[in-house]
Amino acid sequence: MILSNDNADFPGELASTKAAIDLVKNQVETSPKTKPADPLTTEIVEDRRSDRQLRQRYATWFMWILVSQLLVMNAVFILLGLGKLEYRNRWIVEIYIGATVAEVFGVVIVITRGLFPEPK
Repeated sequence: MILSNDNADFPGELASTKAAIDLVKNQVETSPKTKPADPLTTEIVEDRRSDRQLRQRYATWFMWILVSQLLVMNAVFILLGLGKLEYRNRWIVEIYIGATVAEVFGVVIVITRGLFPEPK
Protein backbone atom coordinates (compact mmCIF):
# COMPACT_ATOMS: atom_id res chain seq x y z
CA MET A 1 0.00 0.00 0.00
CA ILE A 2 1.35 3.43 -0.93
CA LEU A 3 0.82 6.09 1.69
CA SER A 4 -0.06 9.46 0.27
CA ASN A 5 -2.29 12.35 1.26
CA ASP A 6 -4.49 12.00 -1.80
CA ASN A 7 -5.51 8.39 -1.03
CA ALA A 8 -9.29 8.71 -1.03
CA ASP A 9 -10.05 4.99 -0.96
CA PHE A 10 -8.96 4.35 2.64
CA PRO A 11 -8.82 7.63 4.58
CA GLY A 12 -9.30 5.95 7.97
CA GLU A 13 -6.53 3.43 7.35
CA LEU A 14 -4.18 6.19 6.26
CA ALA A 15 -4.85 8.20 9.41
CA SER A 16 -4.38 5.20 11.71
CA THR A 17 -1.15 4.20 9.93
CA LYS A 18 0.23 7.71 10.28
CA ALA A 19 -0.75 7.76 13.95
CA ALA A 20 1.01 4.42 14.53
CA ILE A 21 4.16 5.68 12.79
CA ASP A 22 4.12 8.89 14.83
CA LEU A 23 3.64 6.90 18.05
CA VAL A 24 6.62 4.64 17.28
CA LYS A 25 8.80 7.61 16.31
CA ASN A 26 7.91 9.36 19.56
CA GLN A 27 8.72 6.27 21.64
CA VAL A 28 12.07 5.77 19.90
CA GLU A 29 13.08 9.41 20.26
CA THR A 30 12.10 9.77 23.93
CA SER A 31 13.19 6.40 25.33
CA PRO A 32 16.76 6.01 26.57
CA LYS A 33 19.03 3.94 24.32
CA THR A 34 20.28 1.78 27.16
CA LYS A 35 19.25 1.31 30.73
CA PRO A 36 21.76 2.42 33.34
CA ALA A 37 23.56 -0.54 34.90
CA ASP A 38 24.17 -0.89 38.58
CA PRO A 39 27.75 -0.16 39.72
CA LEU A 40 28.52 -3.80 40.54
CA THR A 41 27.63 -4.97 37.04
CA THR A 42 29.70 -2.17 35.53
CA GLU A 43 32.66 -3.16 37.69
CA ILE A 44 32.34 -6.84 36.73
CA VAL A 45 32.27 -5.93 33.03
CA GLU A 46 35.34 -3.70 33.39
CA ASP A 47 37.21 -6.43 35.31
CA ARG A 48 36.45 -8.98 32.61
CA ARG A 49 37.54 -6.58 29.87
CA SER A 50 40.78 -5.83 31.70
CA ASP A 51 41.38 -9.53 32.35
CA ARG A 52 40.82 -10.33 28.67
CA GLN A 53 43.31 -7.65 27.59
CA LEU A 54 45.90 -8.93 30.07
CA ARG A 55 45.44 -12.51 28.84
CA GLN A 56 45.85 -11.39 25.27
CA ARG A 57 49.05 -9.49 26.11
CA TYR A 58 50.52 -12.48 27.97
CA ALA A 59 49.58 -14.85 25.15
CA THR A 60 51.28 -12.60 22.61
CA TRP A 61 54.47 -12.38 24.67
CA PHE A 62 54.61 -16.11 25.32
CA MET A 63 54.03 -16.94 21.68
CA TRP A 64 56.90 -14.67 20.61
CA ILE A 65 59.14 -16.26 23.24
CA LEU A 66 58.21 -19.71 21.94
CA VAL A 67 58.84 -18.71 18.33
CA SER A 68 62.26 -17.28 19.19
CA GLN A 69 63.18 -20.35 21.22
CA LEU A 70 62.18 -22.65 18.37
CA LEU A 71 64.20 -20.54 15.92
CA VAL A 72 67.28 -20.83 18.13
CA MET A 73 66.77 -24.58 18.49
CA ASN A 74 66.38 -24.98 14.73
CA ALA A 75 69.50 -22.88 14.12
CA VAL A 76 71.49 -25.13 16.47
CA PHE A 77 70.05 -28.20 14.77
CA ILE A 78 70.95 -26.88 11.29
CA LEU A 79 74.46 -25.85 12.38
CA LEU A 80 75.00 -29.33 13.81
CA GLY A 81 73.83 -30.87 10.54
CA LEU A 82 76.15 -28.68 8.47
CA GLY A 83 79.09 -29.51 10.71
CA LYS A 84 79.58 -25.88 11.82
CA LEU A 85 78.81 -26.73 15.44
CA GLU A 86 80.08 -29.78 17.23
CA TYR A 87 79.46 -31.37 20.61
CA ARG A 88 81.62 -34.02 22.20
CA ASN A 89 78.66 -36.05 23.40
CA ARG A 90 75.70 -36.71 21.18
CA TRP A 91 73.34 -37.12 24.13
CA ILE A 92 73.77 -33.42 25.04
CA VAL A 93 72.17 -32.37 21.75
CA GLU A 94 69.45 -34.98 22.06
CA ILE A 95 68.57 -33.83 25.57
CA TYR A 96 68.61 -30.18 24.46
CA ILE A 97 66.25 -30.79 21.54
CA GLY A 98 63.98 -33.06 23.57
CA ALA A 99 63.82 -30.59 26.47
CA THR A 100 63.01 -27.72 24.11
CA VAL A 101 60.18 -29.63 22.46
CA ALA A 102 58.80 -30.67 25.86
CA GLU A 103 59.01 -27.08 27.11
CA VAL A 104 57.17 -25.77 24.05
CA PHE A 105 54.35 -28.27 24.51
CA GLY A 106 54.18 -27.52 28.24
CA VAL A 107 53.99 -23.76 27.74
CA VAL A 108 51.34 -24.13 25.02
CA ILE A 109 49.24 -26.27 27.36
CA VAL A 110 49.60 -23.74 30.19
CA ILE A 111 48.69 -20.85 27.88
CA THR A 112 45.62 -22.56 26.46
CA ARG A 113 44.38 -23.59 29.89
CA GLY A 114 44.90 -20.03 31.12
CA LEU A 115 43.17 -18.44 28.15
CA PHE A 116 40.33 -20.96 28.01
CA PRO A 117 39.60 -22.09 31.55
CA GLU A 118 37.10 -24.85 32.13
CA PRO A 119 33.66 -23.56 33.10
CA LYS A 120 32.93 -23.67 36.80
